[in-house]
Amino acid sequence: MKLTIPSGLTMFSTRTVIATDVNGVAWKDLLDMSAIAVQEELWGITLTIAGAWAGLCQFRIIEALGSTKIFPFAAQAVQDTDFFSGVEWAFPAPVIVPVYYGYKIQFRSTVAGDGAGETCALTELAIITRGG
Repeated sequence: MKLTIPSGLTMFSTRTVIATDVNGVAWKDLLDMSAIAVQEELWGITLTIAGAWAGLCQFRIIEALGSTKIFPFAAQAVQDTDFFSGVEWAFPAPVIVPVYYGYKIQFRSTVAGDGAGETCALTELAIITRGG
């Protein structure tokens, strides 16, 4: 089914993903939005970290067709420096993702030994879509 947004209509929505185990320092997909129907503006994120992590959680947003990083400006965002577990991080500017790119939110640990039992959940991803 194709989503059709009337011209000029702005829609506000959120996405969530249940807790997923980290896989050490290898990037792991938390949210895969390879196929989006309209351009999306990502305005903020809340990640909830649980378990006995030896390291810190890191995340990034990449374009879904490859590994080109879209956000943040640094190589990745780091827990307790850029964002805090369970606290919304409003991005300094919206992350605009065109339909033909799609995107993935990935996460990893700063310590290779983190794995089963150390989790990251996408508690909220704030999204705005606009009709065209």
